[in-house]
Amino acid sequence: MVSGGCAAAPRPPAPPRLGAAPGSGVAPPPGLASPADTAGLTPEAFAESLRGRPLPPSLAEDAGRLERFESALLSCVEGLYRDRLASTLGEVLDRLRGCGWMAPTELAAVLPFCARKPESFKLVPPACGEPPRVILSSVPSWFTGFHNLESADDPYTADVWEALQKLLAEPGCLPLRGGVARGALGLQRRAGLPASLRLLPLAELRHVLELALGPRRLLRFLPRDGRLLSSAAGGGAWEGAGGQPKEVAPRTSAGTPAGSVGAPADVEAPAPPAPSPDAAAALASALASQPLPPLWAAKGEAKQRQLLQQLRMCIEGLYRERLEPTLREVQQQLLGYGWSYADTQLAPMLCAREPETYVIVPPVNGTLARIELRSTPPWFRGFVPAPGDEAVGGGRAMQTLPAESWQAFAAFLRGTVPVLKGGIDGAARALRQSPLPQLKHLSLGELRSLVRCAVAEQGLLVYAGNNLQPPRIGMGSPASDGRIYSQI
Repeated sequence: MVSGGCAAAPRPPAPPRLGAAPGSGVAPPPGLASPADTAGLTPEAFAESLRGRPLPPSLAEDAGRLERFESALLSCVEGLYRDRLASTLGEVLDRLRGCGWMAPTELAAVLPFCARKPESFKLVPPACGEPPRVILSSVPSWFTGFHNLESADDPYTADVWEALQKLLAEPGCLPLRGGVARGALGLQRRAGLPASLRLLPLAELRHVLELALGPRRLLRFLPRDGRLLSSAAGGGAWEGAGGQPKEVAPRTSAGTPAGSVGAPADVEAPAPPAPSPDAAAALASALASQPLPPLWAAKGEAKQRQLLQQLRMCIEGLYRERLEPTLREVQQQLLGYGWSYADTQLAPMLCAREPETYVIVPPVNGTLARIELRSTPPWFRGFVPAPGDEAVGGGRAMQTLPAESWQAFAAFLRGTVPVLKGGIDGAARALRQSPLPQLKHLSLGELRSLVRCAVAEQGLLVYAGNNLQPPRIGMGSPASDGRIYSQI
């Protein structure tokens, strides 16, 4: 049940987001600032490192509550086995919250408690970028294995896809909220679910939605609020006869339609909903008053100045790349500067201490928390609109890019049959290293927009696991040698 070795070095887990859905970001257990602390540990050594950690008083001093906690935890893990969902720490915590266990100190005690109960649980340490897992000591006889949600294979019968198409067409079914995970759960709980879908475990239902977003093109995803909508909604204007992409009107390098005067290429995304001043002030005050850990003071003034300078460079870099500086984006970029995972968690507190430089924008109406510059740089051209965003309008993000960029990109896909690794961001970074001169001047935000439109609106690329490739590869055309781009 424990996966074998991997070639890549362990990656830090994705930093949690302010305002993220429950279970979407999990802080490491106390004392584990990053996966590097547990790299190379065996499951036994990992459990031993956690076993001696004290439980919170609410559990240690209340035998009845401790017994209920154990019962709820066992029920949650067994439920994940029934649903064929890998029992990662995030999934376990999400289920516990659903059972009413909301106290942060008790949720943080899951791993230490499981380490004390080897007769019921085994712990799998984080490795190769995967989070820690809580597995059962004795595998149930009915268990058929965890489902591979990353698989690009489509093992489902025609009955499943016909039932899903009919279901999505029913009034009130769409949008599905909360992304694939919450959307699958909502479908599973829906009254009158067709038998072909009702009999699928939750993991397979998630996989069906993943395929519906990818190769099947039944759904599209709105990244700003995590909703799943019909691919026909807002996307029809981009399809011609036979489902082929319509030609885009020729555009000048400035981004305006040829022979007309219109909006420039740098059409800014509509401003996100503004949070109330009280909410923004309260968040900034709370972050600024939160004490920094001793680890920060131990770095010394010279190192602190260096990190603060890198933080400023990171956020300015996002402005230059026309990428919205969400907290998650900032933390991911800081990892590239060599920051540890624990240090990236300090970014909002550090920025809140410099109100003359930064503005902390709290999450509102499904948007993510952002760290913005108080003074907008004079060279800033606006953040790139998000493709598929209803506020932007179907396909408008695509229209902000010059026609020659699209034509070169389409020819590139037709001529090389590439496999672009690393999802949207990895593909965008790979394109930045491509020999295409028409893409050299584009920012990373524009390249991401190019790739997203190719996936969501034009159907030029489809997902295969975490890779992107033209649809024809999946229909028998092998990828050409020497044209496989890795994530930068």
